[in-house]
Amino acid sequence: MLCICIPTELRKSMERYSEVVDWREEVLKFIEEKIKILEKKSVLKEVDKVLSELPSTPRGFASKCLGEDRGGS
Repeated sequence: MLCICIPTELRKSMERYSEVVDWREEVLKFIEEKIKILEKKSVLKEVDKVLSELPSTPRGFASKCLGEDRGGS
């Protein structure tokens, strides 16, 4: 359970639309989406960390590999 204080004016505005908007559902969707975004950012941060710790490849390595793969020299 989570309880939040909503300013009076905002609460009044919400009440005007309570028949067409399920505010509880909207808040839950927002929180779920925010969690997904934060989890993705966390994964990307970890991937960046792992990639930054990998040794770099010598200049021209990719071109050389592609050339060999395509039958070049």
